[in-house]
Formats: sequence, structure tokens, C-alpha cells
Amino acid sequence: MSRAPIHKSTATIRRLSPKRPAFALVVAISLMSFILLLTLSLSTLSQVELASATHDQQRQDARENARLGLLIALGKLQQSAGPDQRVTARADILGDNHYADGNQYWTGVWNTTNINAAPVWLVSGETDVTAEFLSGESLVKASASVIDGHTKAAIRVPKIEINENGVHVGNYAFWISGENDKIALSALERIHDFPTTKTERRYLEFQNGAPDLNYLSGEGYSTPETDNFNLEADPALSNRLDVAFSNNQLTALELSSGQPAFPEWRADSFSHNATAASWTVLANSNHGGLKANLLDETLNDPMATRATRDFLSGYPDPLLAAPGNAPPLRKEGEPYFAPQTIPTEIVLWMGIFHTWKDAQLRIRFHVEAEFWNPYTLPLIYPPDPDPMHDRAFVVRFENLPTITIRQATKKRVAPTITEDLNDLSAYPTPNDPRKGISSWIDIAPIDLEDRPQLEPGEVYRVMEPNPMVQTEGLARDFGTQLWAEEYDTRPPDNAKIEIKAKHPKDGVRIIIEDYLSGQPVFTIENLKFDDFTIKKTFRKTNSSDAADSFSRPESLTYSVEDYTIAYHFRLATDESDPGVLKELLDGLDLQHPVLDAGATFTDHEGVTYKVSDFIDSASTDPADAAQLKANTFSLLDIYRDATTRSHKLSERVLAYDLPRDDSDFVSLGALRYLPRWKKASTTMGMPHSDANNDIFDRFFVEDSNKSNPHLAYLDATGSPDLAEVASSALVKGGFNVNSTSVAAWATFLSSRGLIETTSGDEEYARNLFTRLPYYSAANPRIEISTTKLETTPFYFPPVYQQGMRQLDSAKAKDQLLFIAKGIVTHLKTRGKPYKSVQEFLDAGIIQDLLESPETADGGGINANIMKNSNVYITQGDIAAQRAELLTARSDTFLIRSFGDAVDPYTNEVAARAWIEAIVRRKPTLITEAAPHLNATALNPRKFEIVSWRWLDKSEVQ
Repeated sequence: MSRAPIHKSTATIRRLSPKRPAFALVVAISLMSFILLLTLSLSTLSQVELASATHDQQRQDARENARLGLLIALGKLQQSAGPDQRVTARADILGDNHYADGNQYWTGVWNTTNINAAPVWLVSGETDVTAEFLSGESLVKASASVIDGHTKAAIRVPKIEINENGVHVGNYAFWISGENDKIALSALERIHDFPTTKTERRYLEFQNGAPDLNYLSGEGYSTPETDNFNLEADPALSNRLDVAFSNNQLTALELSSGQPAFPEWRADSFSHNATAASWTVLANSNHGGLKANLLDETLNDPMATRATRDFLSGYPDPLLAAPGNAPPLRKEGEPYFAPQTIPTEIVLWMGIFHTWKDAQLRIRFHVEAEFWNPYTLPLIYPPDPDPMHDRAFVVRFENLPTITIRQATKKRVAPTITEDLNDLSAYPTPNDPRKGISSWIDIAPIDLEDRPQLEPGEVYRVMEPNPMVQTEGLARDFGTQLWAEEYDTRPPDNAKIEIKAKHPKDGVRIIIEDYLSGQPVFTIENLKFDDFTIKKTFRKTNSSDAADSFSRPESLTYSVEDYTIAYHFRLATDESDPGVLKELLDGLDLQHPVLDAGATFTDHEGVTYKVSDFIDSASTDPADAAQLKANTFSLLDIYRDATTRSHKLSERVLAYDLPRDDSDFVSLGALRYLPRWKKASTTMGMPHSDANNDIFDRFFVEDSNKSNPHLAYLDATGSPDLAEVASSALVKGGFNVNSTSVAAWATFLSSRGLIETTSGDEEYARNLFTRLPYYSAANPRIEISTTKLETTPFYFPPVYQQGMRQLDSAKAKDQLLFIAKGIVTHLKTRGKPYKSVQEFLDAGIIQDLLESPETADGGGINANIMKNSNVYITQGDIAAQRAELLTARSDTFLIRSFGDAVDPYTNEVAARAWIEAIVRRKPTLITEAAPHLNATALNPRKFEIVSWRWLDKSEVQ
């Protein structure tokens, strides 16, 4: 049977169906909540992103405004400092009370064609340096100096508004620092990168200088324990200094002790005294245009001669003496170089007598002399053709008197004889062509066989003929008439004889001639001597006074001890006034082939002297031979030789330093020893009318075979044609003489170098000053200590025997800071910058300070030091050693620029940014004109950005 299907109740179904719509509602509400939350989240995220984008845009706007300030700063720099005839200095050069606090570090640009006109200040806006900008933008923060302890105000400059469509949207501000007012630490790399040997390193250190960085920390070097910058003992620091390119890299440098190398720099995030690197253009700030290379053979200038090029290229060891130096047709001031010895003392010993044997009146004489090699190289002469001699030159006397000899009794039998001593017959051959009084001079060889030679600075004494071999001397017949018994012309015994001399008006002349060529090498003119009368007895019968007897048995019995006449010449540098050499070297060119005793000269202080004041004859009366014998060739002279005809025991007097041909470097400073016709020698760099200090502004030196270590070429390919160097290179580490940084000046004046101790060990010395840099490089020994430098009559010669001086370490800091502060004080008192290096050197600022008797410790740097000795430091020494670095302006600048973005709705600053850039002037003009032309306001030289970085707020505020 079938069963019906079972169905659920419809009522049941109806009871279940109402629950389904409620669940859907819950789901729907949840989904809507999620969507709402998502929408709110997206909205919030969009708002955050929008706010972030707005802030990024504002920060970007602030940076763009900072970049705008940088570009405007570059434009102002291009316009004001791009021309050549401009100099720069900080505002504090105006003097105290002429600038607002903080504004002393503003850089001004002066036009050298009108130096008294108001400068352009390298800050944003048209500003007044005396105005305070308390609401201005701080670009260098305030801090206390660790060097002098003074609080330095923040550097603030006015902000310039930026408007768009009349709406204020931001500001910019900038400040520019002249980096050549500071010490460039990159200059140290030449000490480590260039030299290949220790000698080469010394050439570089002594001729080009290596500053002592201790003065940048305010400490100064006093003992090895206080030497914070012993780069030799801390090569890691040395290497880091070499490669540091930007200022912020140098702030992080630490000493081996872990202390910051430059604490002030780290504290301030800036240094007013040092910079990582700086460059200057080889341009003339006074007259405009690029400097000329003196080693360029195509250069048409009175200084650019073959003599100049040969001199700067250097000389071999030994140095060959010039074959002659007859005054050619040279122009005044023209460079020349004809190395020769200088006679420092000459005596013509002479006697006139009658010989009983042949009835002849006769003259016998000896010539005694000292010859000085003033150079720092050995001086040699060609070999003598006669192997029995080593003759270097001949000493000849001219303008000697006319002498009359007569029998001074009433009853005369002897004829009166008058003879000109300049025209005498030789003896014993009347037909011998030699006339007058002359003698050759033998100089003994040393290293080279048969080559007469003088050591560097050697004084060599000799008498000719050699009295040990020929005591009777050389002879000349006096007249042709005989005083003979057979002619009834012989005076009786005990008759009085009168010898009377009358000198020419022009004075006696002594000529030193080259032996082989016969050409004069040195002439002494216008030596004034008194006329004289000598009375003798013809033949004295009283044997106790035989020396008074005019007649001798024969000629050979009249010897050197019998001379009654003497003509004496001596440079006045003996114990009576040892400082007199200062005037001689300062005012005269002793290398000039003519010393005119009748002339005058002017020293660097403007004092006029007679040359004759510096010629110290023991007596102007030639008949005073006895007195002369006791007062010639003193062993207390500066020029002295304790032995005759020998190279032993000769005192060295080194005066003229010569470049060496074995040196890899060339230096403009070497020109101080290049003689110029009729100009004082060694005056370059000094405040002297003959100094020719425009050399520093007009010239530089670079050679294809020798390097100028201060030049940095813009093209990595290296040195171009010598005529194009100035348009292709910059000077690395140039220093502005108008700098008002005491620490920078002290560091610039300081130096260090590798020397040799008396035991032969090597050590690095600080506070070195070199008078003779090339000699010192080859002979790096300080012969006398600081404690023995005081002038005493028995000790002064050694101060000429070394080429450098080391300051007393206990006093050096005070002494150098005294000079540095004195320079800065002078600049501020003057109230405006110098327009050229020449003008600065001619003012004699450094020389005056060096000669000051007082420093902070009560003793001047040259106190008790013999003037112009090799240990007496001069402005010329400093200028010559740093010749390539001296400039009167900055060509490298640090720009700090600020920018902010202002909210146009709230007018509040929304973002700020700071940028720092190093820029430098290039030799290239903005037009295609030749670079050597004067860069003018319409055609200035280009600037380029070397490096840049963004600054953090903590670095400026």
C-alpha cells in the first residue's frame, strides 16, 4: 500500500522567514561603516599628504630662494670683484668705531683707480657697514674665540623680500667672505707631494715656506710637548689635511690626542682664520692685466733678459767666475750676473831707494790683498797655462802720484828726478811692456787640480810676490838718470834726500783684471790720499839707523820690512763698527764691477751716505807705512783670513744665495740676489727706493724644466706654453696682505723645516727664517744657537756663516704675535687697504716691527742681533720666501646664502634653508678677448663654483 509523502508545515516555514532581512541589514550597516571609515582614512591621508606636499613645497621654495640669493651674490661678486683693478679687505680695516659689531667680517671691494672711494660691501642689499641688523639673518653664529678669548658677534645681514604678483612669498640674504684673508691648509700638500729627496724637501720648505699650524689654535709652538701639529709624527693628520677639500671636512679633523685639530672651527662651524683651500689669479691689482712669466723667452720687458732666465734656472757647483766685467752699454736697473770675487782689503806696500851697485833709483813693492767669494757656491777660475802658478787675476794701480826725488842740500850734485808712478819701466828689462804698478794674484786650488778656487763665502788673503820666496818684491826703475860717482851725480854720505808726492785730482784707482782675458772684473775709483813728503839720508854712516838710509848696496837687499809707502783700501766692516755691513749690503751693489768712492747712495730708511764713509783706510797718508803695518788685515774684521795663501782658518761670509741647477723648483724670491745695473743689491722686498717691489705685482715664474709648486693648472693636461701659464693656472694658497686676521698673519709668518743637528741627526725645527734658502737646503745646519747671537766684538763673524735662524722657542710665540698684531693694527689705523703688494712692502710695516726693540716679552725679534747679518731677520727675507703667495686681494670667496618661504595667507615663515658655496675667480674674461688684457667692469673675469653644500640650522645659529 502506498504511503502519502510527508510535507513540512507551511506555518513553520512562515515562522522562519522573517530572520533573513535582519541579517542583511547588519551586513549592510557594517559595510557602510567600513566604507565610511575608509573614506575618512583616505581623506585624512590625503590631508596629511597635502600638508606634507605643502611643507616640501615650502622647503623647496626656501631652498630655491637660498639658491636665488647665491646667484645674486655671484652676480654682485662678478660685478664688483671681477675686474683686475680691485682689492678686498674685511670691514675692520676701517678701524674701530667705523663698523657695527658683527659687521667687521663683511668683505669690501675697493677700486684701485680711486682707492679713497667708498667700497662695495659683499652682502645682500645696499647696506651701511655702521648699521646694526639685529633683525637680519644670522649666517655665522656668535661664539667666544679660543684664540683671543673675545666674544664674536653673529654675522647678520639684511633680508631682501621676494614678491610674486605683489604677494610676499619669501626672503633671501647672503654674506661673502674673502678666503685669501685666511691661511689655506691645502698649501701643505706641496710639502708632501712634490719632493723626491730630503734635499728637495728642504729646497721647498726653505725657499717657499711651510706654515706652523699651531698658531691657528692660538697656542703657538714653544716645546715639543706643546706641538699640536707635528705632521711628521702624525702622518695620518698630515694626509687628512692634504685631501681635505671643504671647510666642513676640516672641522671634523682630530689630533692624535683625540682633541679637535681646530677647536674654534668646530665650535663655530666656521673659521675666520683658515680655509680648506683658496686660489688667486695671476693678475695685477694695481695696473690690471695678467702677470708675465719671467722665464718666457718671448716676453719683451727690461726684466725679462737672458741673465734673468739663466739666474732663475740655477747654477752648477762649482760656479765658474766670469772672464771679465768691463762695463758694457747696460741700462740702469738691467739685470746681469757676472760672478767674481770682491776685494775687501788691498795694500800696496812700496819703497823708493838708490842702489850703490848700479847707481839706479828704483822702486820695489808687494801687493797684499784679501778677496771674498760672496756667493753660496764655490767659485773657480780657468787653469793657469803655467803649471808653476795658479793665477786668477792681476791687481793694477792707476792714478798714482807723480813723485819728485831731489837732494835736499844747498850744494846739489844729484839731478832732481821726477817720475809718474803710472808709467814706469819694468825691472830689469827696460823694454818690458808692463808699465805702472801691478801684480798677479795666485789662488790655491782645492778640489780641482790647477783650478784656482774659493769656497762659498771664503775670504782669501795673499801677498804677491810670495814673501817666503821673494822677500824683495817686484821692481821698477825710477827714471833713467843715474846717481853715480863717475858722473859726479852721487850725493855725499849723510846728505838729505827729499821724496815728494803729488796725487792726481781724481784719486787712486785699483783695477782687478782677469788674468787670462785681461778684462777688468772689479774697479775701485776715487780713493783719496794725502800728498806726502818723506825725508831720508842718502847713505847714513850711523849703522844703528840703517833703515833710514836711502842708498842700499844692491837692489836685492831692499825687502818687505823696508817699505816706507803704503796705499790702503778696506771696506769698513771691522771691529770698530760691525753693523756697518748693513749699510753696505743695503745700499750698495757690491757685485757691481765699479766701486766709486766719490759716489753717494741711499739706504731703505732714506738716509744718504757717501761711499767713502764705508771705505776705512787705516791712514790716508801713504807715508805712514809703520802705522799701516800695525792696523791692516785685522783678525777682528768681518772679512778675515787667519792664514795667507791657504784655505784653512778662513772665516765664511755668505751674502748672495744662488739658485742651484739641481733643484726641481723655481722661485720668484730668488731674484733678490740677481744684481741690477747701478741698483742696490738684496733690497727686493725691502722698503727701499731700489727694491723694485713691483716685481711682486707684475711677474711670476714657471719653467718647463722646473716647477713652481704654488701653481695649480685648470686643465689636468698640465703646463701649457710658458707665455700662456697665467691664463691657464691659479696660485694655490695665495695670502692677502690686507688681511686683518692676527692668527692668519702669525701662521703665515711662521715656518718649519727639516734641519740637521751638530751631531748630524735630522730634526724638524719650528720658527725658522731663511736668509739663504738654497744654501740652507744643501747645508741644513744651524751653526750657532740663539743664546750666542748677541753681538760681541769677538763673536760676530759666525752670524754670516749660516743661512737661517731659528727663533728661541720660549719667545717665538710672543714675537710672532707681536708682528702679526702690529701689521693688523697698522692696517686698521691706515683705514683702507693697500692697492698692491708693492705699496704694502714699500710702506715697510714688517721691517719696522722686526726692528722694534720691544715685543710682548720685552725683547724684539732682532734685539742684540747684528744688523744685516744672516741671522738678522728682515722684511726682504719674509717677502722672498713667500713671493708667489703675496696678493692684495681675494680671488676665492665663501658665500653663505639664506632663503625662506613665507605663507602668503599668514605672512609667517614656513621654511628656511641655508647654502654655502666656495667660488673662485678664473683668468678667463666673460668675453672672448685675450685673457692677458686688463679685466674691466665691462669685461670682468669669470667666477666658477668650486663646491657647495646645504647647511644645518645649528651651523649658523
